Amino acid sequence: MVEDILMPIAGMLFVLTLIFGWPILGMIKRSRQSINTSELQHIGDRLAQLDELEERIRVLESVITDGNYQLRKQFEDLEKE
Repeated sequence: MVEDILMPIAGMLFVLTLIFGWPILGMIKRSRQSINTSELQHIGDRLAQLDELEERIRVLESVITDGNYQLRKQFEDLEKE
């Protein structure tokens, strides 16, 4: 049951890493040539967003793995049948 929930979360983390990581890697490559303050600020903003998203996913994981949540989900599934 938990595996069914954690797999989509792992997929989301992968997609978020691609979305936020790819542009950051491009910026890092360009920064080796020359970098300005606005690019550093943009990178810092993106990293802050990524940290915030990671924290939100941790909270979601804790809610989903909570025993009461799973019990309610099982009752809901039984009611649907």
